[in-house]
Amino acid sequence: MLNQEKIEYGVLNKVSELITVDVVDIDIKANFDEVGLDSLSLAMLFIELEMLFGFDPLGEGNSLLSDIHCISDIIDIFTKNEKSLLLG
Repeated sequence: MLNQEKIEYGVLNKVSELITVDVVDIDIKANFDEVGLDSLSLAMLFIELEMLFGFDPLGEGNSLLSDIHCISDIIDIFTKNEKSLLLG
């Protein structure tokens, strides 16, 4: 099982890789477009996170993409489903 700190670390590192911005410079409450994530990079992020954590946050009605507006929302989804995650 992962804790919220490890989940946040994993999500932020994947975002950092995608937008080539240092982790400390990422505002997790900013909208995706403000952070530099477009629809393609967001799709890539979800694929990377599914591979990292072994969990599809959008699969089986777990969450709706329309309810996800910022990185903090992504962290929350994985944290709420912490028991389903693999060690990454």
